[in-house]
Amino acid sequence: MIDKLEILFPHIFDKECLMQTSKKKIDLYDDKQQGRCYIDGKGQTEFQVFNLSEKNIGFLAVDACLLSSSDPSRSDCMVFTDEVVCFIELKICKRKNVKDNQKGATDQLESFIQYFRENDLDKDKKLEAYVCVNCIRTGETISRVPRSAKDMSRQEVFLKKYKTKLLYKCEKEFL
Repeated sequence: MIDKLEILFPHIFDKECLMQTSKKKIDLYDDKQQGRCYIDGKGQTEFQVFNLSEKNIGFLAVDACLLSSSDPSRSDCMVFTDEVVCFIELKICKRKNVKDNQKGATDQLESFIQYFRENDLDKDKKLEAYVCVNCIRTGETISRVPRSAKDMSRQEVFLKKYKTKLLYKCEKEFL
């Protein structure tokens, strides 16, 4: 997959959009000033990846790195192994606009999954999409807004239409 990404996006290494790590715990965050996601920096955490077997995990900053911030068809970032690709959309918001952010997040994920498939990047991979809305770090715990009936309906659509699990969580565990 990395070879295909490099062909589609020759700037992937120049802009340091792609990184790999085998750390047991990886913290992801969206730097609001830079407009892009990073791993393990500045003590910030919006999404956590637990890599229990310490396998090689790829991290790809999509928004404002792989693709321009003006492109509405992007997720914030991806984490992946040889078997699984996880698309992640991070939204930090006030309680009054949580529903709008969840809808916007699923739209962005849906659009990027379509793009990903059109470019044949999903071959032999299990796909997962993560909506991480209103997650707040409290010590080592990340909390999230509970799902609604609409969220569960969106999960069904993602599974049927894209054969992709849509998850409302702020963590991924690789065994």
